[in-house]
Amino acid sequence: MTHVSAIDVAKGKAGSPGAKRHHVVPRMLLRRFSPDPTAQNPALWALDLSTGKPFATRINSEAVIRHYYRIEDPKIPVAANQAEEWLSRIESDAVVPIRKLVERISLSQRERDSMAFFLHVTQRRTPQSRAWHAYLDEQMHVEVLKVQLSNPEYIRRVYKGQPGD
Repeated sequence: MTHVSAIDVAKGKAGSPGAKRHHVVPRMLLRRFSPDPTAQNPALWALDLSTGKPFATRINSEAVIRHYYRIEDPKIPVAANQAEEWLSRIESDAVVPIRKLVERISLSQRERDSMAFFLHVTQRRTPQSRAWHAYLDEQMHVEVLKVQLSNPEYIRRVYKGQPGD
């Protein structure tokens, strides 16, 4: 199985700066569901949730969202493809621990840490998780606003034109 090393990522050799197709499920995991995981673009079976019917596909076509990890906010001082490169590094660090787990080999503390971080990031990188965290962020702001508006001193400061928190 081929994978991108952390060294390649650090040297800027991982991925392409213009990568448009971002996988929300790492390709290295999708490969494990293929009868030919060493192929360049292994075949998979997927399930159409609306019809309940399986269909043949390839890993390059599944769990992909165009520009999903692209950072285009000028206030964030990183390259547009930085998130994709970080994800590639995290995935690369998890390759050996995943192989060892499949082979029932014990992990070192460093490998356990890498695996825990990989699992955390993998769960957080999905559209559902992103939507859930956006919802939580919005709810947190509503609650903060409720607390501020229930504080007479805060209201006095705001109406007197004094800078608030």
